[in-house]
Amino acid sequence: MKQKSIVALLVALFIFSISACSSEAASALEVYNSALAKNEELTSLDLSMKLDMDMVVGEEKVTITSDSAIKMENPAGSNLKMDMKMDMSLSGIGDGAATPEQITMQTYYSDGFYYMDMMGMKVKQAMDLETINAQAENMTGMEPLPEEILKDIKLEQSGDYQILSFTGNGEIMTEYIMSYMGQMKDFVNMSDSQSIAIKEVSGVFYVNKEGYIDRQEMNITMNVTVEGESADMDMKLDMIYNQPGKQVTVQLPDDLDQYQEIPVQ
Repeated sequence: MKQKSIVALLVALFIFSISACSSEAASALEVYNSALAKNEELTSLDLSMKLDMDMVVGEEKVTITSDSAIKMENPAGSNLKMDMKMDMSLSGIGDGAATPEQITMQTYYSDGFYYMDMMGMKVKQAMDLETINAQAENMTGMEPLPEEILKDIKLEQSGDYQILSFTGNGEIMTEYIMSYMGQMKDFVNMSDSQSIAIKEVSGVFYVNKEGYIDRQEMNITMNVTVEGESADMDMKLDMIYNQPGKQVTVQLPDDLDQYQEIPVQ
């Protein structure tokens, strides 16, 4: 696989980030939906994310780790501001060099534009609030995922926490993620030849005593196709809401007017 194609797909996967039920599952869904509604009331967010991925391509293994920090003001409002920084480490790409490659991606949103600074490129694109708010909800886990994705959802109490665990419908999850990735292809040079197929998905939501989800964990096993080559991937995501309810201020850089504009397709 070509290195830039791998990176493009991984970035899109990162920025992504679950029917009829028994009485226990119905109760768990009520807790899940109530906690999401509580998080949606937040007027600002401070998130930390850790992502670990292992990808096997033929006899080669690629390991990717990333740490991200996201801050938002008015995440569902008309004057949204966002600052997201991701530090990614990739090993096993190319000639299999032992030294991991380090990649940093910085993105912002303000005043109707989405900005990205990555791999020596600074670009921006006009983006309406409906689109960026939808993407913000995907990134922060605040958008209610379709209930048909969730199955075998369980609820348990541990101290002050209500803990929701679930397994998911891989086929429906695949459609959901591919739809989201399509929205991002202009920014990360994705092509129509890049696709994924979810095999297994499971996760845990932690609801604190104030009723907020303040941590999410997700494990996904999938198959990835890039430029005709197939790879198996295991991905683990851990997202923490830092002090939900505390006011957060987003500081934007002074050079946003120097970013090259990408026409809207």
